[in-house]
Amino acid sequence: MADRHAELILALRDLGDGLDLPPGGDPAAAAVARIRAGNGSAAGARLDRGRRGGRRVAAVALVVASIVALVVALPGPRAALGRLLGIGGVEITTGATIDPALSRTFDLGRAVPVDEGLDGFPGDPVPELGEPAQAFAGRPEGGTSLVWAPSDRLPALGDTGAGLVLTAFPTREAPGITKQAGADTGITAVRVAGRPGAWVSGPHEMAFPDPGGHVASTRLAGNTLVWTDGPTTYRLESSLSRSAAVAVAAHLM
Repeated sequence: MADRHAELILALRDLGDGLDLPPGGDPAAAAVARIRAGNGSAAGARLDRGRRGGRRVAAVALVVASIVALVVALPGPRAALGRLLGIGGVEITTGATIDPALSRTFDLGRAVPVDEGLDGFPGDPVPELGEPAQAFAGRPEGGTSLVWAPSDRLPALGDTGAGLVLTAFPTREAPGITKQAGADTGITAVRVAGRPGAWVSGPHEMAFPDPGGHVASTRLAGNTLVWTDGPTTYRLESSLSRSAAVAVAAHLM
C-alpha cells in the first residue's frame, strides 16, 4: 500500500508540473463550462441506456481528472504532496534550503571485507560493473552498501572518489534515510523492473536517522535512484543518467 501511495503522489506531482494553465484565467470555471457544454449537446439526443451510462461515466471521469489537475497545479497542495512523499524506507521532503557547504564525504557505517558485503547484499550486483572497491554495513540499520571506483563506465561522483554507491536495507515503519530536496532538485516517478521508484536529480541533503529520530550523519548527495523490492529498499547514487541508472538497477531484480 505504501508503494502504491508513493507512486500516486509522484504521478500527481508530474501531472501538476506538466500543466500549462492560461495566466489570469479561472481553470475551475473553464472545466465546469466544458462539462456543461458536453451535457447540453447531448440533451436532445435519443440515447439508449448503455450510451447514457457511457456518457455519465465519461462526465464523471472528466470531473475527477479536472479536480486532480487543479489541485496538483496549485503551489500549496503540490508542496504538501511532496512533503508526504516516501519510497520504501526513504522519506523525501521538498522545499528545503540546501547548504552548499555540506560535505559529500560518505559515512556508510563500518567498513567490511568486500566478500562479506557481497554475501550480505540482497540481489546480485551487475557483473559488468566488476567487483566493488569497498563495502560497508550498518547504515541504515541492517543495511549494506557497496562502492565502486570511478571508471570509463562510471564517471566520478563529484570529489568523493567513488563512481557508484549502492545501498540496500530493510524497509521499516520509520525511515532509514531522509532526503531534503531544494528548488534545484527534481523528483520523478520511475519503474525499476516493474517496481515503484523515484529519481532524485540534482544536489540534495541526505541523512541517516536512527529509530529514535536522531540523525547519525548528514551529507550532500548527487543524482539518486530509489526503489523497493518486497521488504527491501534500494538506493543507487551515481553520475549516470536516469535511464542508465535504471538499467543498472534492473539487473538486481
